Formats: sequence, C-alpha cells, structure tokens
Amino acid sequence: KLGQSDGYVRAHGIDRIREEGLIMEFLAAHEKVTRKDVESLLGISKSQARRRLEKMIAAGKVKAEGSHPRGTYYVRAN
Repeated sequence: KLGQSDGYVRAHGIDRIREEGLIMEFLAAHEKVTRKDVESLLGISKSQARRRLEKMIAAGKVKAEGSHPRGTYYVRAN
C-alpha cells in the first residue's frame, strides 16, 4: 500500500509532464510560445513559467529565440 506522501509526489510529477505536453501541443499549433503564453496556458506565475521553460531548454525540448529578454520566444528544438 502506498503512503500519502508517495501519492503526492507522483501526482505532482504527472502534473509537470502534463504541463510540458500542453506547452508542446501549443507549439505544434502556433510554432512559437512566449513566457506570457505559458503563464496563461497553465495558470501559473511569471517565475514558474520561466522555470518550466528553462527546464524544457535544458532537456532539449525547446530553444529560446528573439531578442533577450523582452522579445524572447520559444520554439521546438528539433
């Protein structure tokens, strides 16, 4: 039998995977995404959106383009 803390960790891990999936689906439909798009899409704060995108960059899923920082947008890292 799993303890409650195990279930909590699993649920949050799944949420992150689901969030990445939503970002990738958005990219498939729109070709680029901004941090503000991610904030709206996931209902998260500016700093949370930035961290999600940084992790996706580190994992090689997306890459940052445009002028930094205001004109930055993210595309698939094929």
